Formats: sequence, C-alpha cells, structure tokens
Amino acid sequence: MDLKLQPAPEGIQAALARQISLLVAHSKLGAQHLKGKNLFAQGPLPIYVGDISVAGAVSRPRRVGWRFLISDDIEPLAVADLEQRSRTELALSSVGYRDAAVHLEQVLSRLERLPGGSREVRVFMIPRLHLHALWLAGRTSLYVISGGGDQGADVTLDRKAMQGWLVQQHHSILGRRKLTN
Repeated sequence: MDLKLQPAPEGIQAALARQISLLVAHSKLGAQHLKGKNLFAQGPLPIYVGDISVAGAVSRPRRVGWRFLISDDIEPLAVADLEQRSRTELALSSVGYRDAAVHLEQVLSRLERLPGGSREVRVFMIPRLHLHALWLAGRTSLYVISGGGDQGADVTLDRKAMQGWLVQQHHSILGRRKLTN
C-alpha cells in the first residue's frame, strides 16, 4: 500500500528541532534518550481529534497537530507530537520514548506491505475513550487500533466497523462509570 502524507506547515522541521533541543536541555528523560545522537525526523503524520457524544455519535475530527517518528542511525527513539496552536505557532505537546517509537515504525512498515491503492496516513484520537489509532484515509477509510484486538493485538477496521467499535467502547466506559457512582 502506498502511504501518503499531508503537506506539513512551512517551518515545521525547524520548530521540531527547537522543541527537541529544549527537551534535551531541560528534561533528564529527554537527555537520556536523545542527547548526543544523530537524529532524523520522519513524517509528520497529521493528528486528528474527534469526540463521542453520550448517544455514541462521533464528531467530525479536526486536525490539531503533527506526529513525528524520531530515529537515529540504528533505531526508532521517540515519537514527538507538535500541537498547532495557531497558524504560525507549533508547540511540543507530548513525547513517547522507545516503545511508542518502535510500535509506530512496525505498524507503518506492516501497512506499507499491505496490498491496495494509496491512502493518506493520519493519527486519530478520541481522548474520552483514550483512543489512539492510525487512520488510513481514502475512498474506503481504514483504522488501525493498537491493542484493540484479542490479547492486545492490533485490529484493522473499516469505517462502519470502527463506528461500532467506538460505540461499544463508549458504552463500556459509561457502564463502568454507573457502577462507580
């Protein structure tokens, strides 16, 4: 499958470099994972956020930022999310180290080997459900949910199955809340 990316805003690579240098300078964890390495940023993947109503309807997702896969010459080291605060301002909103980077690289590699046409790769999140998925946007969109299948396996769903999965997750969370209230 041919994976396509949306055009990123001008200056995003420079913004990422500034944010990563601040992270390395001011974060012990950032320095431990990234300091002194020859870093490469792959991507970025656009990040879309949606919400789900009490009735289970999913809102139209809106783009809120960009995700980079950061590697050195040998291995993936981190994923870094830049939040689009305004047309010209990008700020580091989150960083996930080693495991998150390895997982993203593995999923993208697996998707590239799938048969089929081209699709645009996006990150899709619904914070209320603690959902992070890859959204393969195209004529027939697909969603890859990390750990959404049996025994924590990734699961790939079409648009209709994704809607059903989201409603099921939503009702499960609502049920747990009723038990604790």
